[in-house]
Amino acid sequence: MSDDVLKLGMLDPERLTAEDLRYLHAVYASQVSHTDELFGLLIDGLGDLGLLDDAIVLTGSDHGESLAQRTNYMYHGCSYYNPALATSWSIWAPGRLPAQELPGWSSSVDLAPTLLDLAGLEFRASDFDGISLAESLRLGTPPSHNLFFERSTKTAGIVAGDHKYVLNPEGDYGACNPYNTVEGAGHLYANEEVELFDMGDDPLEQSNLAGLGLSEESAMHEDLCAWLTGSTWVNQAQDVDNPLLEACR
Repeated sequence: MSDDVLKLGMLDPERLTAEDLRYLHAVYASQVSHTDELFGLLIDGLGDLGLLDDAIVLTGSDHGESLAQRTNYMYHGCSYYNPALATSWSIWAPGRLPAQELPGWSSSVDLAPTLLDLAGLEFRASDFDGISLAESLRLGTPPSHNLFFERSTKTAGIVAGDHKYVLNPEGDYGACNPYNTVEGAGHLYANEEVELFDMGDDPLEQSNLAGLGLSEESAMHEDLCAWLTGSTWVNQAQDVDNPLLEACR
């Protein structure tokens, strides 16, 4: 199925049948399986060289894919919902970490300080946007700090515990415009300007709780805007007219 056909199908749900979606999911699964096979060869090679027991090996992904799980959108670049945001990370660190599986959220900016910490190397925490999760991993406790994300510097959000808050102001989103409005594609892409989800009760992010008076909304808005207007994210010369900053004023 060509990319052009798939894009047309995303904007017209009648073009993609249930069989089409099963096929696309199968193609994606086969890619994951092939990647897993190649990673297995790497692990085997480290073992053959006698390096595996003293190695720290991390594998994961920088994003997921929507694959029509929440809307008819298939890719990741125009989405900020969990199928695109959620990834899993695996760390091999024998003698440094217990064998375990931890739920919860972490950020890709946490990976570098975590790996340095696990390797016993000195580093300045102030040099990194993220934090080391090594102690959480050693204790077997899921990370609990707030996480931030952005989409094309025009949409941003925060995850705090089970809640997710998103600022998605009106603007020109280029190729993402058809998937960024309640008017487009038969309301399949109801991205609103402010969204708040309780992911514990609503893991598929179907019920927008913004504007209903929840105490989490004002606190998360304040924390997100502090991040957006801080030195980590904002470039005063380039971002002065960014709608996100206007939403924080």
